Amino acid sequence: MRTPESKIKKAILHPEEEMREQALHYFSDARSQDDTVMPLVIQAVEKYGIHTDLCVAKCRKFLANEDDPEVELILANALLGNFDTEAVELLWPLVDGMAEDELMPDQRDFRYRLVAIATIMDQTFPKFREWRKAALRDNWGKFQVEHGRVADSFRPDLPGPKWSMN
Repeated sequence: MRTPESKIKKAILHPEEEMREQALHYFSDARSQDDTVMPLVIQAVEKYGIHTDLCVAKCRKFLANEDDPEVELILANALLGNFDTEAVELLWPLVDGMAEDELMPDQRDFRYRLVAIATIMDQTFPKFREWRKAALRDNWGKFQVEHGRVADSFRPDLPGPKWSMN
């Protein structure tokens, strides 16, 4: 026998995260158009927060044993995205010790995101002011690319035989 949707909706507000996730999966997998689900989701977010403890715990576990800098950044971004209160202090050293011009684009974006989330969470870290000034100076990386002239993008014709379609 199937569980009635009314019971599944109640699980969206369940104190256990796993129960809330399963209920949400039920409605999202079914591509439900039920207008009463979103207000319950908003209520759950307001009551339990927007991060998932399971994701935070797994990211921390994997990050502690990770050696690949690219994977570290992916895990660090996931941790930041969950607004974990201890993430800022844990993660800022990942992109410390590099000059602005030595940063890869992903590392620079991570610094910007770290500063933005630290600001939202009203937290700081030792390099916060310095990195915030750099982010504001270059508009959070939006104008990093220098655009050349369109004409410079086209090569001149190479010497050699000319082909005709006639």
